[in-house]
Amino acid sequence: MIFKNKKFKTAMATLAILTIFGGTVSSAYAAELTNSQSISVNASVQRVELKTTLKHDTEDKDSSANSYLKESYLKIENGKRYMVLVLSSGKMMKSVVPSINGESVEYTNDLDGDTRTISFEIKSLQDDIRINFQINPFGNFVVNANCRVKSEIVTGSTDKEDKEDKDDTVTGPTQKPETPDNSDKE
Repeated sequence: MIFKNKKFKTAMATLAILTIFGGTVSSAYAAELTNSQSISVNASVQRVELKTTLKHDTEDKDSSANSYLKESYLKIENGKRYMVLVLSSGKMMKSVVPSINGESVEYTNDLDGDTRTISFEIKSLQDDIRINFQINPFGNFVVNANCRVKSEIVTGSTDKEDKEDKDDTVTGPTQKPETPDNSDKE
């Protein structure tokens, strides 16, 4: 391609892939992809990094389930978007079931050692995505927990770039103001 900007090339390649495979993409989603960091896995699969937080089901606070979340990303394959969540302590989780907007969705649930990976198709990151966990920490003790999934596409900014943007001006030492000599008043 004749374009020099890597992000622009990635966005254009994504749009071309989606067009070839019959997928559609909204202009807002295309803008999100343009601003994202992505890693091409192969010609028909693309990975877009996500910043994901698991929120409490009924309150506006983080869920304790965040301690299990190791990684999250979007996998774009054949014009479809799949959210992928990689969880630690996978053997302790007897069931991990996603739902979107209150509806059950098809998903894959793979256990590799103690890492559990779930993947399911999504239409938008703004949908009401929820995960129902059934956790068995020990014996016959089973805990049912629900959480909301809040995700956003990771932008190209890194910590290194953020530090470079800050003002690094060096200033001299601050001088202590002179105090008036009160000895003349006596």
